[in-house]
This record gives sequence, structure tokens and C-alpha cells, in this order.
Amino acid sequence: MSQGGGRVWSEVRSEHFRLHTDLSPDVAAKSAVELEKLRRALLLAWGTDFNPEGSVDVILLRNTSEMAEFTQGRYVGFVSTTERGPLLVMSGEGYVLDNGPEQRLQTHELAHQLSQHVLLRQPRWLAEGLAQYLETTHIKPSTGEAVLGRVNTNSRDYVTRRGWLDLDELWEWDQKDSLSEAEGQRWTAPRSTPTAASSSCAPQAS
Repeated sequence: MSQGGGRVWSEVRSEHFRLHTDLSPDVAAKSAVELEKLRRALLLAWGTDFNPEGSVDVILLRNTSEMAEFTQGRYVGFVSTTERGPLLVMSGEGYVLDNGPEQRLQTHELAHQLSQHVLLRQPRWLAEGLAQYLETTHIKPSTGEAVLGRVNTNSRDYVTRRGWLDLDELWEWDQKDSLSEAEGQRWTAPRSTPTAASSSCAPQAS
């Protein structure tokens, strides 16, 4: 559906997602399938039997410029809750799993949504730290294996330059309204280098 002569919006549904996007229909369908794969990979962080019920609404904007316009430059993506349930807002740049910066942002936001099923109350440092840890999740195209626990090099490099926060500073974060990306890296960077672990990831999307 086109509004005001702009780009055509479409809706694609899979087992766990209702995807609303201004990407082309073919890319929208592929994005829904790739989101299912990414969801299955992230669930491995909590064990092979973890599979929360329900569907998630996703607004997938065409690129980061549209995201900046949509959020007035405040966010690169976010998770919210509406009357229909959870909502993810992210940008696509063509495809969901193209292993670039957009894919990490999409993984980050999806990790936020899934972690809320496990940890009902999360201080901000934990919520963002967990999402940054999981955003490096990678699905090997050749085997379909999901690899979790890769180093978040952006966060590591930032902390190497700027140093750690003390506990008082860490707890103060919940009182802040918003942070820049650079500030967020310092608050949430992992304290140790994780060990990569892999498991088979072969989801079936409807």
C-alpha cells in the first residue's frame, strides 16, 4: 500500500513475525525467512528447548536514512510494546542477513525482545550488555551453523581506549534518558573475551 505517493508498503507473515516494510515484495519475503533463522540462532543462548510463543510485529525500514527520519535521529533501532504485543523497529539496507552493520543492529534489537522472555526485569547495563554480546551471532551460510560468543570488537576497542566504569557509574545509567553509541559501548562492553560456541541452526519458516 502506498501512502501519499511514496514507496509501497507491504506485509509479510511468518511463524513468529508480522513484517511491515517498504522494501520490495521479494526482499520482504526473504527478510521474514532470514529473521526466523536469526531468531532460532539467538534462542540457542538459552538452550535448545527455549522457544517462546507468540508473534512479533516488525517495522523494517529501507535504510538508516529512513530510520533517522522515523525517529528524528534519536535511534538506530528499538524495541517497544503496543496493544498488539512486542514491536521491533529496524532498518534493512536490502537484506536482513548480509553480515554487515545493519545485520548487527537487527540482531541487537531481536536479542532485546527475546531476552525479555527470560529476564523480566533488566537494569539497562544488563539489557544492553546482553544485546551487544548477542549481536555478534553469525550463521554460517555453508553449514547453517549458528556461532554465538564472538568478540564485539567495537565495544572492546572503545573500552581499551577509555577504560571501565566503576560500579557507581554503572548503576547511574538507569537514571539517564539516552546515550550516544560511544557511551553505550563503554557502559556495556563485555568484561572478558567469550569463547565461540556453535550449534546447528536449521529453522523452518512458514
